[in-house]
Amino acid sequence: TLNDIWLLDLTNGEMKNLTQGKGNSSNPQWLPDGQHLLYVGHQKGIYPGGYPELRRIDVSTGENINLMPDFPHYIGNTVSADTRVDRGSTGPQITADGRYIYFVATVGGSSYLFRLDYESGEVEQVWGQGQMCITSYSVQADHLVVNVATPETPGDLWWGPIGGELHQITALNQELFADKYIGWPEVIHFTHPDGTLLEGWLIKPIGFTEGKTYPLIMEIHGGPHATFGNAFFHEWQILAGHGFGVLYTNPRGSLGYGEEFARACVGDWCGIDADDLQFMAEEAAQLPWVDKKRFGVTGGSQGGYFTNWLISHTDLFAAAVTQRSMSNLYSKYGVADNGWRGDRYGMGGRDLWDSEDFIMERSPIRYAPNVKTPTLIIHSDEDYRCPLEQAEQWYVALKRLGVTVEMLLFHGENHELSRSGRPANRIVRLEGILDWFQRYLQ
Repeated sequence: TLNDIWLLDLTNGEMKNLTQGKGNSSNPQWLPDGQHLLYVGHQKGIYPGGYPELRRIDVSTGENINLMPDFPHYIGNTVSADTRVDRGSTGPQITADGRYIYFVATVGGSSYLFRLDYESGEVEQVWGQGQMCITSYSVQADHLVVNVATPETPGDLWWGPIGGELHQITALNQELFADKYIGWPEVIHFTHPDGTLLEGWLIKPIGFTEGKTYPLIMEIHGGPHATFGNAFFHEWQILAGHGFGVLYTNPRGSLGYGEEFARACVGDWCGIDADDLQFMAEEAAQLPWVDKKRFGVTGGSQGGYFTNWLISHTDLFAAAVTQRSMSNLYSKYGVADNGWRGDRYGMGGRDLWDSEDFIMERSPIRYAPNVKTPTLIIHSDEDYRCPLEQAEQWYVALKRLGVTVEMLLFHGENHELSRSGRPANRIVRLEGILDWFQRYLQ
């Protein structure tokens, strides 16, 4: 459940564990002095939602320290998207003279480029502002190239001198998008009754006219430790382009708002996180352009789990599409590829044998008799993260209880269908989502 960085001595074959199983470790690279190793990770053990740190190991003494103990943001780009624009790195890059260490960090729903002055310890934001995400970058000499995604484009390259003005040098989707509606999301903030500030975004539908009302669909991310934000999301734009408003949010458990915020849901799945989602949905339903009788909900993975939970605890939603979801945490424990690890530690270390009642209390299957919402279940038969039996249980329960329910099953696809599935199947999936919401919301 944890990984380590090892040092191999090529002269004698001896191996030395530099991180000692104390936390997750990645991106190891030598500092120019050849005596210190830089990496991204932490020493907190198994720690769901924990923020990685920029750490340095002295290979001779074993000293392992956090170089930025006061840095508040998540190192890396955690903002989700359903388009994969590159496989470049957002991890640390060290300048040849060892003076600066560059890295990307997630701030709310965006990600920007930062650098650490290795000599002084000062950290500064180098490039990026507003609604955008840096998905990869490279620093060479005194110049910088960054791949920038926004809500309007999956990614384009910007180039220029460090500290100077960067210029966009590609417009890869300009011709493709010229005749299509691409809605720019409006940032919306919610203040939870307990005082917690929550962030979300609204995309208005094509042809939006003041004074009219429109159906709204709430999209919920998985994880639970992930982030929605300012990246191009094809699914949302399709919905907006067919007349639906789209709401997406970051409940507690999301990354980008501090470690305490991210870990708030640990041991409390479908507790404070589901409460945040329902609260934000109820607030959005009060907007003057939203037809609260035509409110839909969808999500995948943990977002599918939340979708199942919400429709079994509120009648707010008139239609639901639950994707690669969980319905029964008890049975999932024994069949998922991360069941014993992901679910157990995500639930605060609880096991079947000491917390059976709690695990079933947080399983939507227990509340299936409450569901009235017409529900489409989308699942893949090679999904081993949220295995097919989770969808089958939910389908059988709703069918038996008289709920309007259908299941769209993809053969030969896995948990990544929406992001890296076969193009033909991805089209069918999007058409299925659109068809369901058109049937029950339009």
